[in-house]
Amino acid sequence: QSQGHHRSRPMATKIRFRELLWPVFLPALAATLAQTLPVPVLPIWMDDALSQEAASIGFVVSLQGLGSFVAGAPAGLLTGKLGERYAMLTGAGIRLLAYLACFAAALMSVDEWTVPAVVLLLSVARFITGLGMGTFQVARQTFLAAAVPKALRGRTNSLVGGCARVANFVGPAVGGWLYQAGGATWTFAIQSVIGVLVLALLIFGVPQRPKSSSSPNPAIPASSSTACSNGAPAHTRPEAEPSETARAGATPS
Repeated sequence: QSQGHHRSRPMATKIRFRELLWPVFLPALAATLAQTLPVPVLPIWMDDALSQEAASIGFVVSLQGLGSFVAGAPAGLLTGKLGERYAMLTGAGIRLLAYLACFAAALMSVDEWTVPAVVLLLSVARFITGLGMGTFQVARQTFLAAAVPKALRGRTNSLVGGCARVANFVGPAVGGWLYQAGGATWTFAIQSVIGVLVLALLIFGVPQRPKSSSSPNPAIPASSSTACSNGAPAHTRPEAEPSETARAGATPS
């Protein structure tokens, strides 16, 4: 009876589907929107304002993918050490710094002396954007696997992907309109504002889960889990073997 009682206890950290709007779905939509805003802008701006060749433009744009690749393994270690919430906040904060760096590059006056500095700043910003993106995605998937009930994980991941697809459609269109209306400065300014919004959604929307113990189910203490796995009730302990002295005293003289 005790064994069945312990195995039927729900995890205290499980959350319901509608509770994922603020910590998961809206950040996924906003983060992908900010990430895709400069997709049409960066090549056009680097060609028009910075007079860069196609090879240079392609290299700068590709650095985001390199940063995401490099962040993979360290992001997993960071998530295990800090927890999903702080790892997601770290990834969003890194991306916000990269967006601000792009905004600063757009504000710089362009001449033959400053073009190399602007290109270098853009290159670093694109690489850091990839680092933040990789960290955020690893931490988010870890959070979903740990906090979402198994019956809802498929639907949750499907909606997260749907949010990303909507943002992939809307982001470049809005970015192109912003560039036409106010130049690269407007595009990177709005991108930075959305980055702040993502950070705020994560700060106020993502709960801090307690760190898991050595038990497979954090709701079950490690000692209880071990006892249940051995088939014994969690509240009982195996009786200690009588000592040699006790056995000797119990034998008839």
